[in-house]
Amino acid sequence: MFNSANPKNQIKTLYSLTIVFWNAHGVRNRSADILNFLEEHSPDIFLIQETKLRPEINFSIPNCDVYRTDRPQRNNAPTQGGGTGILIKKFLPHHHIPTPQLHFVEATSISLNLTKKEPFTVTSIYIPPDTDPTLYTLDLETLIQLGPNPII
Repeated sequence: MFNSANPKNQIKTLYSLTIVFWNAHGVRNRSADILNFLEEHSPDIFLIQETKLRPEINFSIPNCDVYRTDRPQRNNAPTQGGGTGILIKKFLPHHHIPTPQLHFVEATSISLNLTKKEPFTVTSIYIPPDTDPTLYTLDLETLIQLGPNPII
């Protein structure tokens, strides 16, 4: 499911929350893989890059709220690329942050307000490989400004 990378290396813990990030190269036909991973590792937040979804495609996971930002279709391309998503356990106090206008990166963000903890934002970000690093820094600044204590 996670190519040759060890998923344990992609699991991080913050405030006793387990956060996983994954470049999926498409989630549409991988729901079973995702469900198995979620069952085995039980992450609280699952950040996905390259979802490759289109707006008309339904994507849901039991017991999770799903937030996603699909890449707009480009030039009637036969396949959809890019896109980001966040799966978060329903019981965690959170809300979706609308994605601001970005020019060079793709992102989906949420804000969490855990009991007795400072609020923080979590963003799933995808930077296409051909993007010039000197161009996307303004997008990163925009994402940092979305809320307190950003995790990108």
